[in-house]
Amino acid sequence: MRTWLLLSLAWCCLSTFGPSASQAFGVTPVVRLQIEDNKPGTPVQYALERLTSVLKQRGVRLDGDASKGAPEVLVAGTYAKSDRIRRWVDRGEIRLAKQREALAVKRLKDGDRSLLVVAGYDDAGLMYALLDLADFVKHLPKADVAGWFTSAAEVSETPHNAMRRMRILLHHEANEKEWYHSKVFWDWYIGMLATERFNELNLVYSHQTPYMAPMYAWHVKVDEFPDIHPVGMSDAERQKNLEALRYVAKLCHDRGIALTVGVWQQLAWKPSVMKSHLKQKSLVEGLTDKNLERYVYLAVSKLLEECPGIARLQLRLNYESGIPDSRQTEFFGNCVIRAIKETAPHVKLDLRTAGAQRSTLRLARKADLDLRTSFKFYAEFMGLPQPPREASPGSYSYKNMHKPFDNPMFNEVWMLGSHRVLLSGSEDYGRRFGRIASFGGTIGFETDGPLGQKGYQQEDLPGWRIFRHPEDEYYKYEMERYWAFFRSIGRFSYNPETPREVWMRPFQKRFGDAAEPMAQAYEAAGQVISLIVGSHTENANMYTWPEINMGGIGPAYNDLRGVDQALFPSIDTQVDNELAGRLTGHLGAVRLAALFDRIADEIDRSLDAADAKIAARDREYRATQNDFRILAGLARFHACRQREGYNMSKFYRTGDGSLLPEALAEAEASLVHWKELTKIGDRQYYDHLVLGPDEQGHWKDKLPLIEGNIQLIREARQVLLEHGLFFKGFDFGGPAP
Repeated sequence: MRTWLLLSLAWCCLSTFGPSASQAFGVTPVVRLQIEDNKPGTPVQYALERLTSVLKQRGVRLDGDASKGAPEVLVAGTYAKSDRIRRWVDRGEIRLAKQREALAVKRLKDGDRSLLVVAGYDDAGLMYALLDLADFVKHLPKADVAGWFTSAAEVSETPHNAMRRMRILLHHEANEKEWYHSKVFWDWYIGMLATERFNELNLVYSHQTPYMAPMYAWHVKVDEFPDIHPVGMSDAERQKNLEALRYVAKLCHDRGIALTVGVWQQLAWKPSVMKSHLKQKSLVEGLTDKNLERYVYLAVSKLLEECPGIARLQLRLNYESGIPDSRQTEFFGNCVIRAIKETAPHVKLDLRTAGAQRSTLRLARKADLDLRTSFKFYAEFMGLPQPPREASPGSYSYKNMHKPFDNPMFNEVWMLGSHRVLLSGSEDYGRRFGRIASFGGTIGFETDGPLGQKGYQQEDLPGWRIFRHPEDEYYKYEMERYWAFFRSIGRFSYNPETPREVWMRPFQKRFGDAAEPMAQAYEAAGQVISLIVGSHTENANMYTWPEINMGGIGPAYNDLRGVDQALFPSIDTQVDNELAGRLTGHLGAVRLAALFDRIADEIDRSLDAADAKIAARDREYRATQNDFRILAGLARFHACRQREGYNMSKFYRTGDGSLLPEALAEAEASLVHWKELTKIGDRQYYDHLVLGPDEQGHWKDKLPLIEGNIQLIREARQVLLEHGLFFKGFDFGGPAP
């Protein structure tokens, strides 16, 4: 038995003039929606609701009492549940792969009726196809909405990467309170993930912070330990957190997304566990080393009982979890793995590989929890769209992983160190990344969006917004401004060959006649941070922030390599090879500088072209221009620093004083570029941006370092003039009094 819904589609503004007026304007009077599945799954129901809502928003009147015999019919169904879809597929009339999440849209004839068949192999595939149709209608120009039925493209798609997971890290209660408990936010966010074809979401708690360490205490009350609770938190507040998590889990389930809860710390850090001075103040009363194991076992059990929509747990295992390495296997086996097995054996397990002991991994495999493990794709950055040939530390390289894998492995694509606040999103990057995100036998990836660590280790401080002036904001939730990133990584990781029309839809909607140059600006601007990360980075971990990092003073800049050490050795190493006559095939500082300059020129050309075409310079357009001018300035700054570094490195090795004037000129030019981008950043962004460890603040905070770098070169020239060349020197101080 089929479910039938009849949708009469007519322009509201024409409805009073009758059918003839509508037809004169090219509007289809009646389209019948035929749902083939007897019981559509919740993802399909969501997508159908989204499609009908978009049609209504575009001025289409929905009428469930339309006449029979409509000439155009939208048919929706799955291979798994519809005999009719199955027949079409098996006869070759529809090219639908028999694969999870596969989809197809095909035009067929049924007598004198035109059919637009939207098919999925399963509920997820059908949901993706219907959501794409909704996205297509949403972004159509007003004049073209009437012809949406006949202009929708035929497609046949399968997922290129089985796992496509987005990750949100919780760090700062005051910053997160506006969205963590907001049903409106989660409805937008999880709906966006589904539209961009992410199929998993990981909510990560307590990443290097005592806030929500452990997260159980903030979400469930363990009756056996009534005195364990977060400092100052009432039972009502804890229940509110649990209800928020339940809501997220339900939305994820209803939209074809598997929810993972990442528990990265079980206890606040102690120097004895961290083997260093690192220490955190516990925010949980009553939790001690003695009762921790029993409490965690009961708390995990209670959490999985209270929130049955959780599909997976992810654990950090090394000492950063707050658990000594010597207790790792025993603790996680007796607490988390045991709780899953006894309470919710359907829940699956992800373990982060860093610091994982083989005994722990063996125990997890033996528990039969569909174990997956992970390693970092490009250290702790989103670098170039392929894994580095050789990264530092070595454990971050694919070559260091034991192969063949003993269980499914996925790539952790960290953005926590790199793309923190400036806009990003590139068609070319997305396609290239999508083609390689399951390289070497891995099953896919998880990544973070921008703002991933907003308020890092600022648990007690007030909340703040990234823009300095509220009147500059063109969004309700700050994550909304990064729409291009989500589309780039989501859609192209599902299908790297996604038609360009899909990529361009939001550009046309947002920027009108300036859509093409703005897309080109996104392409060029999207290369800057990734190239800096790949070629010149102080630290492979997230403790440097390439969006504001100036690269180091003097010889320190020349000694730095990129995350991909094999592709980008240091300037000093490259100069040594050049002077020795060794041909390496590396890009080299001078050519890298030219590449940075070309990227900056392309950004500026694209923005100038957009200026000439844009109809209205609204807040989004101005903010986007500002971000991209900053990125162009960063590219030019590093072009100057590369040429400066090349000349200084060569001077130190050859004593050729004629190299110093050019080095000084490049250093002075780099200061000009930094001042220009600082002026833009000072107008747009909050003074004290905290989006990760160590390197925080603002571009203007770096000006003294850049000025100091220029002074070093001037002093080198002065020393050469006064003392000539020498191999080593010692400064005994000023003259005696």
